[in-house]
Amino acid sequence: MSLALDDLDRLAWADLTADEKRDAVTAQLVEGRNVSEATELLSVIYGPIGENHVNGIITRFGLTGLPAVVAAREARAEKEKAARASRARARTKKALPAPKLPGVPAPAIGTGAAGVTIFDLTATTCRAPLWGDDEPGVAQKFYCGKPVAAGKSYCPACLENLTVPLRGSSAAASGVAPGFLLQPWRRWS
Repeated sequence: MSLALDDLDRLAWADLTADEKRDAVTAQLVEGRNVSEATELLSVIYGPIGENHVNGIITRFGLTGLPAVVAAREARAEKEKAARASRARARTKKALPAPKLPGVPAPAIGTGAAGVTIFDLTATTCRAPLWGDDEPGVAQKFYCGKPVAAGKSYCPACLENLTVPLRGSSAAASGVAPGFLLQPWRRWS
């Protein structure tokens, strides 16, 4: 069947023979397209076609095992791998150190130089977070881990870092009792 431009309005998927459908799908796969992309392009040419129909042709004729299709799939995988690596390199920008707050001592780190993970926290260990503004994965989030008094969440050193003295009129206006206000989201670098 001819694919002349003037025949496109009369060309329909149902009018093609099984061999012509196989050839059309094979041509898309050899160009490195996946099933979804092949279906989309074939739908532009032949009208509405479902992914299941294209999958059926691929399965019926065993198109996934053709050497040209395998080579195209491998080339696409390499290209996607290189693109992912490039994006990962772009994301790993060198972070600037967080500014030191005046009068705030460095955090008291518990066991080891990196603290403890969430899996090591108990009811009697300090839960003060030791990561910066970025959100690392669960395994990279470390907490102080020093012993705390019963009923408390933070050790004395971390509690001192997490509290800010309230000032006169603002405390009265906000309805908060004079004393200290806990700032649980202050983070250290």
